[in-house]
Amino acid sequence: MDEDPDFVPEGESIQSDFTRDFSLRIEREDAINRLLLRLESLDVKLSVYLAKNTREVIDMIRYLEESNHASFRTGTDLIPKIIAVASHMRGTIPSRTTLDKLGIKAESVLSKIRILGTLLSPDKDDRIQREFEAIGRLIKMPESLILSAYEEFERFRPVSSVLIPYARHAAWLFVMGEKYGFKITQKDLISLSNSPRNATRQAIKDFREFVSNLNIANISESEYDLPRESEVE
Repeated sequence: MDEDPDFVPEGESIQSDFTRDFSLRIEREDAINRLLLRLESLDVKLSVYLAKNTREVIDMIRYLEESNHASFRTGTDLIPKIIAVASHMRGTIPSRTTLDKLGIKAESVLSKIRILGTLLSPDKDDRIQREFEAIGRLIKMPESLILSAYEEFERFRPVSSVLIPYARHAAWLFVMGEKYGFKITQKDLISLSNSPRNATRQAIKDFREFVSNLNIANISESEYDLPRESEVE
């Protein structure tokens, strides 16, 4: 039988996709490094965050580009996308002065941040609340704490590079448990909830950073707001 002239062996196709993605990631890393040189004198906090979370920002940009959303397609200006994603992940808004000095139209970044709030943050959904309740029961968290954690999740729309909702929900319960004084190790959380290990640990790391950036340690005053103790695994 004659071979289809347009046929591409699966291995070659996978290699081609990998090579293209790798090249795009390197391009984005180079753009971030160039941006950091300019940000150092304009916005120290954003500069430090971006330097420490370069991989996570690139992961999110590539996820958004692959979703082919009009505001984040491959080929559109990188710097507005980088600043928008990093700002969204920090839970902050970049100053117009900084954007002006970078030669970027403020609205091009602010509009992307608003879009990210819709794309990356789940809308209120009974299924999400039920999942929080199910995970909370598995780890024996008091119902009042589960509800408080869920309400803060809906209110603050925490951002993580992890794309698995169940892992994000388990991680948020863990981080809020630290805040409320509910004691459980990451190992037990993962074991009892059967949440993906690596994804859950990464989401916990992301959410701790998110909470720290928002400085929300004292947002929900309740009998559960106890001093955080060191976790022993």
